[in-house]
Amino acid sequence: MRRGALFPDSMGFALTLLYIVITLMTPMEVLPGLVEYRVALVLMVITLLASVFSMLSSHFSFRARQLHLVLALTAYAAASVLFALRWFGGAFDALLEQLFLTGIVLIVAWNVFTIARMRALVYVLVAVGIVITAQGVAALTTDYRREEFTFREGVDADPTTGVYARYNYRIRGLGFLNDPNDFGQFLVIDIALLGCCWKQKRFARNALVVILPGSILLTGVFLTRSRGAILALLVLVLLLLKKRMGKVGYVIGGGVAATGMIAMTALTGRGLSTTDGSAAGRIDAWYAGFQMAKSSPLFGVGYGHFTDHNPITAHNSYVLCLAELGFPGFLIWLAIIVSSLLELNALEKVAAEPGQPAEVAELRSIARSVFAAVMMFAVTAWFLSRSYSGIFFILIGCVIAVTELARKTGAMEANRPRLSWRVATLATAAATLSAIYAIVRIRGAF
Repeated sequence: MRRGALFPDSMGFALTLLYIVITLMTPMEVLPGLVEYRVALVLMVITLLASVFSMLSSHFSFRARQLHLVLALTAYAAASVLFALRWFGGAFDALLEQLFLTGIVLIVAWNVFTIARMRALVYVLVAVGIVITAQGVAALTTDYRREEFTFREGVDADPTTGVYARYNYRIRGLGFLNDPNDFGQFLVIDIALLGCCWKQKRFARNALVVILPGSILLTGVFLTRSRGAILALLVLVLLLLKKRMGKVGYVIGGGVAATGMIAMTALTGRGLSTTDGSAAGRIDAWYAGFQMAKSSPLFGVGYGHFTDHNPITAHNSYVLCLAELGFPGFLIWLAIIVSSLLELNALEKVAAEPGQPAEVAELRSIARSVFAAVMMFAVTAWFLSRSYSGIFFILIGCVIAVTELARKTGAMEANRPRLSWRVATLATAAATLSAIYAIVRIRGAF
């Protein structure tokens, strides 16, 4: 059957890109009259229906571990409200919200069934990042919608009067990118994904479609003044150097990271500390999250109910998930990340083996870039309460799409991570919670 521009599976992909743009750009913030029409919900339903053609034509296998875990997370989120709060209506609302996010995973996984489509998706995400960065720069330099696209943050408050010595202006987007830290997370994920578009020995092309947009996104990260995003960039540098130079790269990367942290403090005016007001409040919230999980270890305090028990959110996706869903829900969520990293890393190694067919070898850069993007989420999630953000589910859709591509080429048969994802998840959970506990202890909250 011919696949022209109007063929249904092309329509599903086009609608997926449109949905992602609308979700990220949030035109409803600019045109509030659209809210009553529930544009996002209507478009999601239409996109899902159109995407069924893509799912059928691509012979989607439904075997991806991450998809099973996302469905388990959806069920557990609803169960957490039902059993923690004894609230059937709230459980139903949680189920609907998570089903909506699961829909994001499905439309990406079903429609991105070629490398060309993966690159097209990356171009769209990068274009959105560039447009919002441009709006932020315009707001900083010309007062264009400054209140919407910048966040005014007081610095160095006088301890007696409370008057700030100066203010930082940090760029941001609209909707769920309204926080500069969230926007910074989105930008570093975009930068990592740009690796999907790199082609060997094509310098002019790479300069135009990778280096130039990457430089703009990098500028955007700096203008968000997000400590978490800049730390994630340093991790990305470490990953790149490790791939290029092995263990020597880690040594060099450590020096780069240390230099970068010093530069971050000097240039953004927002260094890392456990004693400044912002950091201290976050660590107190981590302590509160531990107490919530301790009081209800199986189901937590209920999906979306952290702030019912603490004045501010957790400012840490790991703590937020643990507190709201309990230990089982936290392990399901963490397993999505860990299994993704393990499979992508193993796939990259398989694709790099000599003698692989061209379609398998081409998956190497795709797997590496999506791996880096998931790492960027994992790092920035340490500073943000974005356990269930749209960006996370778009990323997981990309992971599933890559594993489906590998399955069709036969590469998944050889893609067997040495470490069991279950063991790795438990080890990661233990290490993560131990690190958070240690930081809270140092702060003196326990």
